[in-house]
Amino acid sequence: MQCNDDGCRSSRVRKTVNSFLLCIFAGLLMAGCGSTGSRSGETVIDNAKGQTAEKSMEESAGDQAAEKVEESAGEQAAEPETVPGLSAEESDAYEQMALYIQEGFRIYGIEDVYQAYFGPIEEEEELFSCDILLEGEGELWSEYISYTMDTENAWYTFRGQHEPIFSGDALCMLREDDSYVMDLKENCRYKVRIAGRTDLTATVHYDSEGRPLERDLRKEIPFHDAGSGYGYYVYPMLYTYQDERMDIDIVIEYPEISLPYGSDAELEERINEAVRDAFFYGYYSDDKLYPAEKMYTSICRTYKVTREDERYFSVRIYEDNYTRGANHPNEWESGFTVDLKTGGVIHLEDVVGKEQSVKSLLESGVFESLLSWEGQSTQEWIDEVKRMGGLEEEEPLSEYDSCFYLTEDGLGIITFAGRYYNCLEASFEDLGIEGI
Repeated sequence: MQCNDDGCRSSRVRKTVNSFLLCIFAGLLMAGCGSTGSRSGETVIDNAKGQTAEKSMEESAGDQAAEKVEESAGEQAAEPETVPGLSAEESDAYEQMALYIQEGFRIYGIEDVYQAYFGPIEEEEELFSCDILLEGEGELWSEYISYTMDTENAWYTFRGQHEPIFSGDALCMLREDDSYVMDLKENCRYKVRIAGRTDLTATVHYDSEGRPLERDLRKEIPFHDAGSGYGYYVYPMLYTYQDERMDIDIVIEYPEISLPYGSDAELEERINEAVRDAFFYGYYSDDKLYPAEKMYTSICRTYKVTREDERYFSVRIYEDNYTRGANHPNEWESGFTVDLKTGGVIHLEDVVGKEQSVKSLLESGVFESLLSWEGQSTQEWIDEVKRMGGLEEEEPLSEYDSCFYLTEDGLGIITFAGRYYNCLEASFEDLGIEGI
């Protein structure tokens, strides 16, 4: 920062030397004090520069503090803009919606400032609703809030809202030239800046949903059923993530392996990390499940142990999920096997060998299906899988690494035809392979 003239002058080192003093000290200066005088001169200049820099820093810090105060005051003093003729009841409703959004900003960690545009309030069978546009730096979010109201007590209850900004769902972001954006800005009835750090002036009088709640607990099981008979224990864990506001309900039951006392702690950690990776998988391009990025989602995952011995632990993982707006719920299974001696995940190639393919395995005629869709036989199901393109000759075995599991003496393969799935099982002996 450049200092002003008065500031610079006040920080300079001033010397008032008249001709009389110069004459008296001239001899001394000529008599050998030059080097010391030079260093003293440098010190004075350095001090002057230091004082100037210090003063500049103080002024800079003061200006920055003033700017922050001004900015903060501006945020706190931000007044809403309303259209002429807005009733007191409407103003109150908009204020409560703004407060409700602000509360969400604080809960979900939204730090930036957004301009909120509120459209007209619609009413249908005592349910009120309002379209809202949130405009941030390079962001436009389409939001929707609905509520009921106790008119006698002027109390609001929010429900059924659509707030994708909190999940960060980019599919719900809009462009500046979108008709929804232009229409809402043009017909906006209430406009206010909202941020988590902004204190809106209105008083809260509404019911609010609870904050997101995440828990990961060991289930208590009776009669010491955790014992495997092979020295290790299998404890069922229960992970839950509930968010009333975003309508998220996730329940994942998964196993935790506890090796005998004195075993390798790092091995136990590797085993359980592999287990969690198998149960907390994501969808599409996400390798992991991120519950906080969901909305309107119900997910239930559980498991069935299909093999446990001194070397291998294998499970079928069942999932049932539903997302609001989908035509129907989904269900499927996946498989997982871990080597308890190494902590490594077993691949299908490790079980059947490189020379096999899933197509050749299923065409062996020895598999039996566990499920029956509309009375289909095992062969009819396999034919359906082929017809749907699920059994390609060149398809690598690795494509089925999460679609197989071990039984006590054989192999299970999870196959898909459209949105349906089926588990097919065969013994290693019938398959003519040694297996593991």
